[in-house]
Amino acid sequence: MSSSISPIEDGTCECCPDKGNGPYYTNKGCLFSKLMPRSAVEDLQKWTARNKDVFLLSYPGSGIHWLRELVWQITTDDNAVTDLSTNIATECTHLNIRQLTNEPQMTSSADESPRLISTHLPAEILPPSILTNQSKIIYLARYPKDVAVEYYQITNQHELLPRYRTWRRFYKDFRIGHVYGGSWFDHTLYWWNRRHQHNVLFIKHEELITDFEEVQSKLNAFLGCSPKNVQQSPCRCSIQTSMKNGRNPHNSSLASEGYSIYNLDWREVFRVSHNEDFDYLYKSKMVDCGLVLRSDSGIVS
Repeated sequence: MSSSISPIEDGTCECCPDKGNGPYYTNKGCLFSKLMPRSAVEDLQKWTARNKDVFLLSYPGSGIHWLRELVWQITTDDNAVTDLSTNIATECTHLNIRQLTNEPQMTSSADESPRLISTHLPAEILPPSILTNQSKIIYLARYPKDVAVEYYQITNQHELLPRYRTWRRFYKDFRIGHVYGGSWFDHTLYWWNRRHQHNVLFIKHEELITDFEEVQSKLNAFLGCSPKNVQQSPCRCSIQTSMKNGRNPHNSSLASEGYSIYNLDWREVFRVSHNEDFDYLYKSKMVDCGLVLRSDSGIVS
């Protein structure tokens, strides 16, 4: 399935004037900062995953931080969970091109398993060994309009991502997949179409809000872990409480355009023309796939 209306060719990206942190290049339709060297993209293909590795995958802006917290608690002994000095970032490596060259956990041949690794990289960029070595893969999918608004807040504050002066300019790139992570449609459908594989678990972001216990049960079974009452453990970022309080882990760049930075509803950001355009694109891309996603709006109250 095509990731855009007009195909994005690999090569140097001539960014528009409102993008900072450039220049950029594309590889297999995915946008990268030149701070992430092309050689690292190629080297990533040689990296070897282990069959006991657990990969947490999602498109940027889908809430991977919540999933990392939850899976880490499920797979970690109670003493470590109650130790608030534990840095989850060191327990769960986030895989991107730059970290591949810097993180000893990613390049070490030490026999420390299982490793917990999260990433936003699309399947086309991921090391083939992740797919062939039967690593466990947990994919988190979120309603795309919620993703777009969250992603816009993230990209304007990340040193490796473009900065946009307006939502309108960001939306033009997001809809065609000319962003880090590539096309939301391709990214999500790749794993949705593989959800029945024994080593793949597909989770919807909305389920973390409405069916937390069921998600925890699925994760326990998938990971082969004993049931644990995660909700009663001292969670560093309570999923339900934080979302109901409108807490966002990213400072909002939308505030400069007059939008509220708390409990941000995609309907506050999408213009009528954007909404109609995206609905048409969504129907054409997702026809007959069977995937139904609900917006956070209306779920959190």
